[in-house]
Amino acid sequence: MLVDLFALLKKNLLLIVVILILLFFMPVIIIQVLYWVGSIVSHPIKVDFQPSDILSYWGAFIVATGTVSLGILALYQNHILQKQAEKAQKKIEELEINKTKPILSLSLGIRFGQFSNPHFNLRNKGLGTAYDIKLSDIQDFNDNNYTHIPFQKIEFEQLYAQEKKEIKCEHKGSNNETKWHIGVVIVYTDIHDSIRQAIFHYYWITDENKRVVLERKVENINDI
Repeated sequence: MLVDLFALLKKNLLLIVVILILLFFMPVIIIQVLYWVGSIVSHPIKVDFQPSDILSYWGAFIVATGTVSLGILALYQNHILQKQAEKAQKKIEELEINKTKPILSLSLGIRFGQFSNPHFNLRNKGLGTAYDIKLSDIQDFNDNNYTHIPFQKIEFEQLYAQEKKEIKCEHKGSNNETKWHIGVVIVYTDIHDSIRQAIFHYYWITDENKRVVLERKVENINDI
C-alpha cells in the first residue's frame, strides 16, 4: 500500500503542487471576499484582515505544510531503506544457496579396447551435498551415424561435495562399430529441495586399432 502511495504521488506531482497552492490561497481569498462583501452591503462581517492576521495564517500554514512534508519524507526514506534491506537480504540468501548448491559432473573415461564398455566418473564439483540422484538413459537419440550405447538406470542416495563415484557401462553390441554415442540425464536435489537436471551427450570415434581418435561432449545443466 505504501508503494502504491509513493507511485501515485510521483505520477501526479504537478497536480499535488497545484492543490497545495489552492489550499494556501483559497481560504484567504474566500474570507477576504466575504469581508469585502460585508463592507459593501449590510453584512455582519465588515472587518478586513489585518497584516498580523495574514502573517499568522501564513505561519500556521507553513508549519502545517512542513510537518506533513517531513512525515512524507520520513515514510519515503523508510520505504527506500526497506527496499535496500530486502535487496541485500536477497543477495545474502542467493550467496548462501550458491554455497550449498551441488554441481554434478559426468566425465567419460575410455581405455584402450574399452570403447564399447566405457566407464564414467560422477563427481560433485559443488560445495553442497546432492540428494536423490537418478541417472538414466536418454531414449530419444535418433542419430544413425552413431551406435547408441544404452545407459542402465542408476540411483544414489547422496553424493557429498567433491566426492567421486565410478560408474561402469556394459554394452553387448558389435565391436566392429567405430562411431559411438551415450547420453545420460541426471536428476538430483540439493539441501533446499531444489531440483536440478544435468544432461550429457558423449560422442567418440575409434580407428582400426581400436584407439579413441575423437571425443565430443555436449553438456547442459539447469534448474527445473
